[in-house]
Amino acid sequence: MTRPGLVSLVALAILATLAHAITDQGIVYLDEYTFDKVVDGSRDVLVRFDKEYAWGDEHDAFKDLAKKVGEAGTAVLVASVPVAKRDFEPKNVALAEKYKADDEGKFPLYFMFRKGASEPVRYTGAGKKANDLLAWLAQNTGAFFGLKGQVKELDALARELVAAADAAGRKAVLAKAEGLLAGLAAEHQEAAKYYIKVMGKAVTAPEHPAAESKRLSGLVGGKMSDDKRAAMQLKLNVLASFAGSGSKSDKSDL
Repeated sequence: MTRPGLVSLVALAILATLAHAITDQGIVYLDEYTFDKVVDGSRDVLVRFDKEYAWGDEHDAFKDLAKKVGEAGTAVLVASVPVAKRDFEPKNVALAEKYKADDEGKFPLYFMFRKGASEPVRYTGAGKKANDLLAWLAQNTGAFFGLKGQVKELDALARELVAAADAAGRKAVLAKAEGLLAGLAAEHQEAAKYYIKVMGKAVTAPEHPAAESKRLSGLVGGKMSDDKRAAMQLKLNVLASFAGSGSKSDKSDL
């Protein structure tokens, strides 16, 4: 191939990549100058560290996630930091190093910066599909994304239970949930019964939802049948409804 032809192909590839980035709706691209202005503790921000020109299945999954987060109408912001480690015009390397997110061989890397938290939570799951990340996001923020197993009416009551001041308040919320059970559609019955089971335990042990979520999260990546894994993920999705703004998650190992 002649040099002019090669240059033309490179130029087309760059233009295609830039056009691709322009269509990444719902994703805010950050750099070393803007990061602290956006990720300032005033909001929940999901941040991806990835190669400078992200593409492929994992990038498509992240775009799908951003779209679903936007459609859900939550306050969660989805952001991305492009990283380029090179001698000529490196990009955002110091920022990536600050969070130990500079290993290009492990890109993309995801961090959840919670509102009011001093340190982010790092995603350590194996799956990087949109639903994998949404489930993790829901568990860490308590935001409702309509994941499989989540019931909107019970999601609201789960938040109410978490916010209750005492056991009497939590018991009152449990009674409301039990009152809703008969009126829910058949496809929601299994999940609804698990919501009520969790609420029942949380009346006297308010730490139960977070502890159970942590326990199941440690098991779901292990060896098991697909059916068992799906059932466990459904429970994790329900438990995400109890995460709320006051939940505590493991901090990243910075």
